[in-house]
Amino acid sequence: MTNDTSQNSPDVTTQFEALGLDLRALNAVSRLELEAPTDVQQEAIGPFVSGRDVCATAPTGTGKTLAFLLPLMTRLSRPAKGSGPGPRAIILSPTRELGEQLWNVARDVFAGKKTKAVRMLGGEPFPAQVKALRQPLDLVIATPGRLIDNLEADRMAMFRLETLIIDEADRMLDVGFRPQIQRIARACGTKRQTALYTATLTKGVRELAQSILQDPVNIGLAEPDTIPETIQHNLVFCDSHEHKLEVLDLMLTKSNMRQALVFVTTQKAVEELIEHVTLQGHVAVPAHGGMTTTERSASVNIFRRHKAQLLVSTDVAARGMDIPGLRDVIMLNLPIHAEDYVHRIGRVGRAGKPGWAWALVSEADKRRLDKIEKLLGRTLPSRAIPSLIAEEHREPRQDDDDLVRARAGRGSGQDLREQRPARRGGGADRGPGFKKPREDRGEKKPRSNDRPGRSDRGPRGSKGRDRNDSRRGQKPSGRPGVPRGRRS
Repeated sequence: MTNDTSQNSPDVTTQFEALGLDLRALNAVSRLELEAPTDVQQEAIGPFVSGRDVCATAPTGTGKTLAFLLPLMTRLSRPAKGSGPGPRAIILSPTRELGEQLWNVARDVFAGKKTKAVRMLGGEPFPAQVKALRQPLDLVIATPGRLIDNLEADRMAMFRLETLIIDEADRMLDVGFRPQIQRIARACGTKRQTALYTATLTKGVRELAQSILQDPVNIGLAEPDTIPETIQHNLVFCDSHEHKLEVLDLMLTKSNMRQALVFVTTQKAVEELIEHVTLQGHVAVPAHGGMTTTERSASVNIFRRHKAQLLVSTDVAARGMDIPGLRDVIMLNLPIHAEDYVHRIGRVGRAGKPGWAWALVSEADKRRLDKIEKLLGRTLPSRAIPSLIAEEHREPRQDDDDLVRARAGRGSGQDLREQRPARRGGGADRGPGFKKPREDRGEKKPRSNDRPGRSDRGPRGSKGRDRNDSRRGQKPSGRPGVPRGRRS
């Protein structure tokens, strides 16, 4: 987006009009001050407007949301095919947080148009949703579990349904919603348009697309060379977990890096890192799957309001997270799955803005680094410790003496790609609290107020709880910077 489009607005409108958008959608384009269609919008809007099924794969931050909201606005401007209660279009979102973000964007897009819409997100009260479902609706934005709850209670008529959209399909599968999505698709009937949008086209996403899409237009823009060029990759080679912490401390204190999203692999690592940086005088908030959606939202809002310097997160908690103005992502551990590297760096460099991705790696990370570079089809650039802080982040007259001293006596810190292969069985650098390799296999699925449908809640007597979820009833940590709240 831009603040001044007075000179190129006619040309921009013409570009979007050529994709098949009607006047109301074009007015939204002008109101949102869009500069030009992004690649995914250029490829996906036309087929969507014409009623084709769409399977679109594109990196985060490339405009996928508007690639379906703008053409949906055009389709909803046409006369409905049926009368009576129920929605004409449903958009599924994997989590309450992402659903709220999507709702806010949709509200901006549909502003000025009389659109009857309701959101059905986990944790929100039923009465308002039940009342809305008794009348004709244009749009429902929902999480799968809450939508199925309303379907099973016979509160929701589906015979007017024209369009089903699955947003963040790869994230849907990450949190185990494949059975719910397939069930919802069956409830929508066969005479529907279905569109699926994803950041990565994994095997699971391909199988899901094959099961619910009919003769789709396949749009694949998530190849390695489509990672935004505005993101600067930085590998910083360290000797150990303790050395990584020293480098992180220097990055936070010896540069003007005002805020950063820091990734680790497990809930325990989040808690330990927050304890460490708090002792160093930094304010940090957590985001991990062991928190309720309310607690995670509180953390993200604190970070968005610049009340915390760091948001320490796991991959599961951060997918789809949008932090306006964020410039830096720091990875204390490389992700277990190479595809998650793309998701991590996708938090910065959005909408053409510059971003910096910092990965602190040790010899134990070599196998993960090899997989990431193979996925990207490139060798990531590395930084020597003395030039760690980029010029764009450097304070005036800041020298590198402290950084050099941090290296003294701590081994070579050289490019691990020039060393021997990692020993068999070596996992990523774990540091304190990671004595068992099993603990570094990723975090458990997030506990959310959005629950699966009744038929997916397990055997009778389980009361819908995951028998592996041992965190229920756990007391809040009480550490500085950690939002407190009721855990469910």
